[in-house]
Amino acid sequence: MTLPPPSSFLPSIRSLSSTPSSKLQPCIEHLRKIYNPPVRGTRRRRTSTTGTVSGGDDNQDELRADTFELNYVVNWLTALISRAEPEEDILSEASALLALCAGTASAGTLHRTFHFPCTSGTAGEDIGMGSNVSVTLRDTPLDNQDYGSVGAQTWGGACVLSEMVCEDPARFGLVRQSPSSDCSFRILELGAGTGLVSLVVTRLLSQLSSTTSEESKVEVVATDYYPSVLENLTSNIASLDIESENGGRVGCYAHKLDWSSFPSSPNPDPPLDRPFDVVFGADIIYEAEHAMWIRDCLGRLLGKSAFFHLLIPLRRTHTAESKTIEAVFPFVKSAKGRNVEDGTDSEGETRGEEVLRIHEKELIECETDSGEEVAYAYYRIGW
Repeated sequence: MTLPPPSSFLPSIRSLSSTPSSKLQPCIEHLRKIYNPPVRGTRRRRTSTTGTVSGGDDNQDELRADTFELNYVVNWLTALISRAEPEEDILSEASALLALCAGTASAGTLHRTFHFPCTSGTAGEDIGMGSNVSVTLRDTPLDNQDYGSVGAQTWGGACVLSEMVCEDPARFGLVRQSPSSDCSFRILELGAGTGLVSLVVTRLLSQLSSTTSEESKVEVVATDYYPSVLENLTSNIASLDIESENGGRVGCYAHKLDWSSFPSSPNPDPPLDRPFDVVFGADIIYEAEHAMWIRDCLGRLLGKSAFFHLLIPLRRTHTAESKTIEAVFPFVKSAKGRNVEDGTDSEGETRGEEVLRIHEKELIECETDSGEEVAYAYYRIGW
């Protein structure tokens, strides 16, 4: 669907004082589609959806890059805020949208706000059913001269994994039965990109810690390799300032990690000098060697009772790369010696060997507003 330019449908600035909020709200929603669009392919097939539903509009990028339209919107929102009464909900929405538009105008960047509901399980009970975990991130433009700049974009896999984590944090090992105050609880994200998964986990645990007397420290380490991605990741972490919300008990930090060289590194620097309790990865397999590099890194970074939670898109253009996951990580055998995935007999290593294996696999179907299907595979990998 093609969106009309804002200057063609927004009420004139002169008429704002007499325009009711009921007519202004659709305008705000329309502007949000242009200047704060959701990530493509993140609507899971179920009865309820989240704020990360994908849109199918064809000309968002063109409108967002139009300086005339952008300046028109900035002036219109400024005028709207000046006339809005403090108690009107539209004031906060317009203010947030103005901040996003101002950022787009000054740096060519895109700020996205994500809301993930805590709909069931421990998170819902501890921070309130219907509560949201909200994160605002900056995506930077793709640079054809910088291969790594794809990591400075938020991809659908990170949204889907974040949503799953908020729905059931216990499934991902984030709810501890008997936490110890003697040592920190350590969480790692591989290929963090903009940091969505790390920051959602950090904010979720920060909100959970505020409802308990737990004293142990939680350390979330978001890793990537490319300098431009790390710069944006560090900025996103700093902008949320989560540590100030929880007295420093839950923190998130960016760190460089080179998958190809880390396994042979003799003395890794902190915080990569000891294993983690939980490891995440979303949309990080797009080269044939990535699965092997990740396996070798996990050999040093994944605790013996910990799990690596991996979510990958099943893209037709990367079918071979996706298949490397199951080639590198064998499936765990059931008690009868049959593969967990399909129940077939399997030969090879015994379960007692120190081999990273797939303990669980789930196929997830998502769709866009245009009806296009996007499929993901979730893997729970451990010793």
